[in-house]
Amino acid sequence: MLMFSLGLLGSYVARIYDEIKARPHYLLNRSNSRLPSMVGNESDREG
Repeated sequence: MLMFSLGLLGSYVARIYDEIKARPHYLLNRSNSRLPSMVGNESDREG
């Protein structure tokens, strides 16, 4: 019974630790969003 309780407590603490890190639950290979590019053209640069 003690080992079961420790396993349950460990699982609970691991979930709390994952939430504290504030990382996404999954990663995307591609995005469908149409955000503007942050890279400018050569003509946009001054100098």
